[in-house]
Amino acid sequence: MRRLSQKGFTLTEALVAVAIFSGIVISTAPILQTALKSATRMSVDADFSEELRTTNTAFRSRIETAVYPGATVKAHGFIGKRQSMTFLAMDRAQQDIRAVKLEFTGRFDDKALRLSTITPSGAEKKETSAVLIRSLISAQFSYYGTEGESGIYKWHDLWPGPNPPQLVAVEGTIERNRKQQRFRLESAVGGSAPYICFFDPVSRSCRGEL
Repeated sequence: MRRLSQKGFTLTEALVAVAIFSGIVISTAPILQTALKSATRMSVDADFSEELRTTNTAFRSRIETAVYPGATVKAHGFIGKRQSMTFLAMDRAQQDIRAVKLEFTGRFDDKALRLSTITPSGAEKKETSAVLIRSLISAQFSYYGTEGESGIYKWHDLWPGPNPPQLVAVEGTIERNRKQQRFRLESAVGGSAPYICFFDPVSRSCRGEL
């Protein structure tokens, strides 16, 4: 009877195959690592862009409804500072006035852009607060318009009010996964023009347009 011969790899052939495979893995590892980092970076950028779009929508929805109650009610006018702004906003659906405050708050690793709204509810006031952007390193507001009778339009770091500026912007630096990115949000105040009204500070409501 003929004995069947058994064929296989010799030890030398196996070592050569392992060496070749190791060389392929070593040569392709940097490419795979770079691709993984690129994919992670794209995911972070996409999340950051989506967060900015959501924040910009909330930011503009408040700024565009700002109202100017009249020069006689200075306490309720538009007051702009470097790290905060306060103003009145008209909810045309509910026909009521809301006091709005946007501010850069927090300390150390808990800095954020926060939106606070005070809505009158009968004799009581209801305050709500929400964070628009977290993990901020810095943020500063600026205001575009003309002050007094100068007639010169420019950007200001402070806006004393009571009348609102034409444009409001907030810019700063945000950190995500140890990566810093700059951002800027900008909006017209009160749409194309402020809503000027007879303002009743007791009921916090407009009694008709001027």
